[in-house]
Amino acid sequence: MESVVRLIFFSKYKVLANNPASIDKLNAAGRGMHDRMAILDTRASGPVSKRLKWMDLIDFPGINGDGTINLQGFDVHVGNDDPPTLRMLLVNNRPFLDPVWQTVLDATKLGANATIELFETTLGSTKLRYVKTFSDPAIKTPNNVAFVGPDSFVLTNDKSAINGFVRLIALPLSLP
Repeated sequence: MESVVRLIFFSKYKVLANNPASIDKLNAAGRGMHDRMAILDTRASGPVSKRLKWMDLIDFPGINGDGTINLQGFDVHVGNDDPPTLRMLLVNNRPFLDPVWQTVLDATKLGANATIELFETTLGSTKLRYVKTFSDPAIKTPNNVAFVGPDSFVLTNDKSAINGFVRLIALPLSLP
């Protein structure tokens, strides 16, 4: 497992949509359209640009079939096989979509629409294969997720409501 320890996983997302100055604006137009995951081998030699591997999302439907993901947090579970299977949970802050017209709906009225996305890859690959989406009323406003086993996870919601007055006052009053 030593080779796995040498890797750093990180995501790139547009800061504007998650900037404290825009909290509770739920600005779908301001969200990043090019969020993606990368792996950096911290022990290899050479410039970072040569050690950085951008991941391709395979079979992920995204928003309206475009493959777009709006990243907030993630976790990686390393399997015991050889080479190790890496299961990745990604917090996706996607906008609501009109089921008929397939257009983005006003999140200021509907609120947050976060899901947890499960992907798998193997060590050394740059392909993240989409497995499934977790969507549940308990997944309100997740800001991070963590595996507690190969098939189970916990998450933290940073607010107790997806929209409305409670969401607006949650941060200044430190409400759950």
